[in-house]
Amino acid sequence: MKIVSWIKQLMSIGLSLLILLSITGCQFQKVEKPENVLLLTPEQLGFYEELYEKDLDAVLKAFDLTEEDLRDPAEVMDLVPVDIYYLIPDVVEYHDISFYSILIFASTGQNKMEPNTFCGIRFAAQQTDAQQITEAAEQIFAEAQELYGEPAGIYVNSILNPYRKEQYLAGGKGISDLWYLNDNRSYVKLNASISEGDEMLWVEYEINLLPEEMME
Repeated sequence: MKIVSWIKQLMSIGLSLLILLSITGCQFQKVEKPENVLLLTPEQLGFYEELYEKDLDAVLKAFDLTEEDLRDPAEVMDLVPVDIYYLIPDVVEYHDISFYSILIFASTGQNKMEPNTFCGIRFAAQQTDAQQITEAAEQIFAEAQELYGEPAGIYVNSILNPYRKEQYLAGGKGISDLWYLNDNRSYVKLNASISEGDEMLWVEYEINLLPEEMME
């Protein structure tokens, strides 16, 4: 009888552990899709990291979209210097500027991951008002620095470089700053330029969950 009682106790303990794991799992469900957010927190970025290397169907399902919902990619052709991208209906509003939401996928030339699989998202805007772009870029940078800390990008291109900032404000050079997030699994890049006829601003999150030896 003692053996039977002991077995029942083990089963009871095992059942309790399963219930605890189930409850814990409910508490740590996948991050919900961020809505109308330009600067993602590291936690919000987890939503996109979960989609890394997924195909278009899986990514659209996570966004609750179908291919019929996609917008004409020609709308953002000048804002995306990559081969494979998809323009979704989501628009992020920031200081009276509308940012397109663009899904970035690996091209056939990238040998580190399967082609046409998800690797990042870009929020991009193109305005004719240079002053508006300039002010928004400075605001975004200040907020990014507060959220992510000091940038890790190349100083010569940074808005922190007084000479570069002077060139940027004069319309001669763009600015670019970079922050690594989530133990370097991803990074966010801020880029702005106000050259005549080419005023643009974008924030891009690129995900790289590959093993370090494959990133060399």
